[in-house]
Amino acid sequence: MSVAAPRAPAVVEPDRTVQTLAIDPHRRVQKPVRFGSPSRSRRVESLAIFLIFGLGFGTLGYWLIVSAHVVSFDSLTRLANAYLAWHNVPSKLAAIGFTQPPLQTFALLPLALFTSLAKSLLALPICSAVFGGLTMTVINRLLERCQLAAPLRYLTLLLFAVIPTVCFYAAGGGAEMIALYLLAVSVSALIAWLITLDTRYLVVAGMVFALAGLADYSAFAWMALGAVMVAVVLYRHRARNAEVEGSLITYLTPSLYALLVWTVLGALIVGRPFGWLDGGHAAAVSTSTVTAVPVTLLHALHQTLTLTWSSAPLALIVIPALLVTAVVKRDELAAWVAAFSILALLSPATEALIYRDASQMQLAKGLPLLLMSLFGAAVLYRSFATLRPLVGIALIAGLAGSAVVVWHGMATYPYQNLEQAFHRAVATGHSQEGTVSRGGIQVGINSELAMAQYINAHVRANKSVLTDNSQTYAVILLTGRPGVFQTRIDHGDAPWLRAVKRPPRSVRYMLIAQNASGDLIRQTYPQAASGNSAGLTVVYSDPRYTLLSVAAGVTYKTQSTPSSSPSGPIDLSATAGAARSLQVTP
Repeated sequence: MSVAAPRAPAVVEPDRTVQTLAIDPHRRVQKPVRFGSPSRSRRVESLAIFLIFGLGFGTLGYWLIVSAHVVSFDSLTRLANAYLAWHNVPSKLAAIGFTQPPLQTFALLPLALFTSLAKSLLALPICSAVFGGLTMTVINRLLERCQLAAPLRYLTLLLFAVIPTVCFYAAGGGAEMIALYLLAVSVSALIAWLITLDTRYLVVAGMVFALAGLADYSAFAWMALGAVMVAVVLYRHRARNAEVEGSLITYLTPSLYALLVWTVLGALIVGRPFGWLDGGHAAAVSTSTVTAVPVTLLHALHQTLTLTWSSAPLALIVIPALLVTAVVKRDELAAWVAAFSILALLSPATEALIYRDASQMQLAKGLPLLLMSLFGAAVLYRSFATLRPLVGIALIAGLAGSAVVVWHGMATYPYQNLEQAFHRAVATGHSQEGTVSRGGIQVGINSELAMAQYINAHVRANKSVLTDNSQTYAVILLTGRPGVFQTRIDHGDAPWLRAVKRPPRSVRYMLIAQNASGDLIRQTYPQAASGNSAGLTVVYSDPRYTLLSVAAGVTYKTQSTPSSSPSGPIDLSATAGAARSLQVTP
């Protein structure tokens, strides 16, 4: 009697698509796949890519900030908050604030621990360059998964890195590269799940999407689309209900937990559980124009095309190609990458319509679309095995052409944050100090440096300078002596407001941002900057700031123009306008 030999278990190949793996409707759709740890050569390659591009971005950032003086005040806000979290007297983690996504500031905490790095502003290019280098390693891994040969991968990485917007955001210290890195990891993990069906990639995607959402709130929309993708793919291939539910719980739990924790903290600390939504909006508006720009649906659609052409022209070719591939070849991977690309395309216009403000469609909002257009081109390369030479040539030509088009867009696109100043700095090699970039944004920090130097030279006593740190954060940072200042961070808004109306004996000076309507000291003493407030004497002034000497017994009731002083509650929401008030030409 013969005994049948046992059937060997089926082997799941890492590069087979979902369609070919889901032939048997009775087996588990997601079959755990065990891969070995990355090879030593792959680790060396990733480290080399990180170091080469990270050092390149960092060198450019050093020149940009030290020589060209192109410094974003949004970035200064985050660095100042991180610095005060360590060095304020008393130090408080609450200095991070709720007006911007928290991870943008948390990323700077390790560097802000060192006063020399924070005061010199070198922490900004170091931080963005690190995340820029990390982003390039993620892109390289995705290109490798899509079967691009090493020479083509390296050329693709180089051309992507020299696209002007990528250079600027990776070198200039902005938060865009932090969010882009986390988005790249999340989306590439979902792509890896579609290709390999390894459930661990869902865990990676879910955890990193939670972090991405805390770096850019719009990433939660990407997370939601990913959840739809997971459910549709599993149901389409007849996965059991328990498997679908387990996969979604695994994927969604980190992001839902992050949202819950941040909302609870907002309720406990500032009494506004959903105030972080308005805070993110205010921060976005403050970097472009003084007031909201009215927008209609037609205008938003037109501006979407303009933004796409100015920031990610490759998407105009890749998205239609992905849709055609998805329909003709029934390529599920191409279909979902197209869906994420369309989300990146429409997100800026959607945000502009929600807030009724066209200035939300800033040039930086095209960076995720640029990334997805590169991912989409890699997926097309993988899908057309017989046409790979042509697709590779088209990819290289598209990236080279994108660099030229985006370079022009940085000089002409209407809604931006210092991109035009970067364009001029690179084109001329000259410092941009004192110039004005598109949107009425003043370039440079000479006023902040001058006031910081004066305070360091003439002020000795701790807590002797009363100031609204939401408006004068740059001066506080550049002094490197936060203990000299009495700010809203020290003990909260209520005690600080009482000190503004009735300065205690310890307060010998007041520092105000004279062009900032949101400065609460300026609201209380509206004539002080012009020298017309009794008991407040101008001791030093520059184009942006005024330092006032405070006489004994001064209160807001002793002013010569009491009718202009606030008799009711002061608007604390002005904190969100910090970057706007310092950048906009008065």
